[in-house]
Amino acid sequence: MHLRNITLCALAAVFAAALPFIQAQAQESCPAGSIFSQTPALPTDSPSPRVWVNDDFWGPGNGTAASAYDYFSVADRICGVTWWGTELSTMTLCATERTAPTFTVTFFTDDTSSGSSMPGSVVCQYTVTATKENTGLIYANTLNPGCPQLPLYRYSADLATCCNLTSGWITVRGTAAGSANGAVFVPVSNYELGATMCEYNGTDLPYRVRTGDNRSVSFCLTTRLSVPDVVGLAQATAESAITGAGLTVGTVTTDYSMTVPAGDVISQDPAAGSDAVPGDAVSIVVSLGVPTLVTVPDVLGMTVADATTALQAAGLALGTVTEQYSSEPVGAVISQTPDANEDAPLNSSVNLVVSKGEAPPMPVSGLAGLAAVAAALGVTGALRTRKRG
Repeated sequence: MHLRNITLCALAAVFAAALPFIQAQAQESCPAGSIFSQTPALPTDSPSPRVWVNDDFWGPGNGTAASAYDYFSVADRICGVTWWGTELSTMTLCATERTAPTFTVTFFTDDTSSGSSMPGSVVCQYTVTATKENTGLIYANTLNPGCPQLPLYRYSADLATCCNLTSGWITVRGTAAGSANGAVFVPVSNYELGATMCEYNGTDLPYRVRTGDNRSVSFCLTTRLSVPDVVGLAQATAESAITGAGLTVGTVTTDYSMTVPAGDVISQDPAAGSDAVPGDAVSIVVSLGVPTLVTVPDVLGMTVADATTALQAAGLALGTVTEQYSSEPVGAVISQTPDANEDAPLNSSVNLVVSKGEAPPMPVSGLAGLAAVAAALGVTGALRTRKRG
């Protein structure tokens, strides 16, 4: 038998056993606001964590190894997944990182037609490149005493589109491309009293239903929330709406407003309707009301109509409008009083000077005028000759 097949058979036999911790660390946790949470077992938990091989490199029908599937129930759409596991070589049974953290995440309906709850039809399936982090937790490698430690990794991925499935089954498998070097993904269990999960070896149906050993797959499900519209609400009401949506109140700043009453929200960030995850912050700007002094806008180059609109928006009024010859286009504002960016009392006036175009040429008359014209035409000599005659 080929060495790889011998190794796979060995994996199939031993991966049904528990994988004990040899180093105690702080317990892992799910992301804030998770809608489903099952974290890896602690070293002191009994029974100790269980492992499976969930990897396409393994392929269906290899020995008696069974992939793990777990049941979930949530109250919102699923938009992200976090899970835990380790990675090891199918040849050496030592800790070996896979080529890439690519996985297939699949969600199934709950099929009870056979009398037992088990995965049904596929509802959502995603190929993801996960964020992979070493947790610092170390398991004892009972598969090969020559390399006794297996690190525990935390993986997380946002789903391209949210999955609208409130209850069903999930499995996370390493892709064959991500395991091209022969290292496979091995998910790790949590500790859950009365857990029910399923195993499937890729060949025989129905799924094997596991009950009574108090183990299930460690994973978390997260959702994306919609940011509420709080513009125009009183500050207290806006903050309640933000926290009531599962988000947090971010930075609160103030500003004057010509239109929004004091104490109400002028603007928000992110905008209403944006996607957010539970716990994300929404910052708001709260109105101080109408200011007593306002900043004069720069209206140079505008038409009188546009300048009037800009002044009114700033809480000012149009004052006197006078005209003056200028090289600027006819009708453009060429000066203003007060100047731009100065402070002025609310509702006070701003006087404008508007261009009436280029000044016309000065009029000329009589012989002097004729001489000037002749000089310009280069015929002065001719004029003098006529005068002598």
